[in-house]
Amino acid sequence: MAGKLKPLEVARQVTPGKYPDGDGLYLIVAGPTSRNWSYRYWIKGKERWHGLGSLQDVSLKDARIKRDAARQEVRAGVDIVQAKRSAREGARAEAAVAAASTFKECAERYIKDNEAKWSKKHAAQWPSSLKQYAYPTIGHLRIAEILPSHIFELLNREECRHRRQ
Repeated sequence: MAGKLKPLEVARQVTPGKYPDGDGLYLIVAGPTSRNWSYRYWIKGKERWHGLGSLQDVSLKDARIKRDAARQEVRAGVDIVQAKRSAREGARAEAAVAAASTFKECAERYIKDNEAKWSKKHAAQWPSSLKQYAYPTIGHLRIAEILPSHIFELLNREECRHRRQ
């Protein structure tokens, strides 16, 4: 199969292998039901394979269009595989932050888990102190969002309160 692939050849191809269409476009056949399009390119001396979709979802014509768009990005200096990976990692990090507990939720869970071990006075002081001093400043923040400046603000406000007394 030298040169450009033909739609009928693509539809009938079930023998495992990598079949070039030209300009970096490949039909990758892993088995009769596993056939995918991939764009092969080199950037900064590294070979990269960028998936363009399953043959089931992407026709030969559409694969060529996707390949051409990817080629333009690579020519502009974009490592599309790394860009896609970075976007995925960024989205995963954002989801983790969004799913993370706030300081108030963590503190309340900690108190609930440990108050049975504490004296009555101590068990009453924890929630009261946190409600009065910490929750207004950092209670709504996710743990990963709390900065040293937030802690400094908390401690500085408490220090000023004690000086006035």
